Amino acid sequence: MCVASCSAGIVLLRSVNADTLRVAQLEPTAYESLMVRIGGFSTYFNWLSKEHQDDIIARTEHELG
Repeated sequence: MCVASCSAGIVLLRSVNADTLRVAQLEPTAYESLMVRIGGFSTYFNWLSKEHQDDIIARTEHELG
């Protein structure tokens, strides 16, 4: 986890890999607080449809691969 401070408060940045996202799909209650950033807004990963979750996983693999 990366933590940076700014004049408005504290900004927490956290990144996850595709494996973590896959586990979150299988065990959504264990990852209830997992948030993802999509096109300018943030939402909980487990609120998304499986289709959208799969898309985010594929993009994560592409970016990190």
